Amino acid sequence: MRKIISIAGLVLGAFLSLSLASSTLRIAGSQAEVDKVTARLEGAKRERERLRQAISELESEAYFETQVRDKLGLAKEHEVVLVLPEDDVLRRLSPRADEKENIKLPDPVWKRWISLFM
Repeated sequence: MRKIISIAGLVLGAFLSLSLASSTLRIAGSQAEVDKVTARLEGAKRERERLRQAISELESEAYFETQVRDKLGLAKEHEVVLVLPEDDVLRRLSPRADEKENIKLPDPVWKRWISLFM
């Protein structure tokens, strides 16, 4: 009878050990999944905060004023709006590189003072 009880105890112990090991592995896998979901949640929270800030900027008076000035070309009272020509027009109007090299700059003031007294 003792042998049967000890064998039954060993089988029961083995079964409980396997069950415990299986549960431990399942919990560890679940913890990894919880960590992944937590990381995704944190990322979503950061994204939500970034979007809230973007919405706040878009709804601000400064952004509205910038868009009105840039897109519509409007200005406040007593402001002067400067309109520059296109890039190709500026290139045609700008002096060429060889013309720039021929320009002689006047001597600095200190050289003129020295030449005046010497």
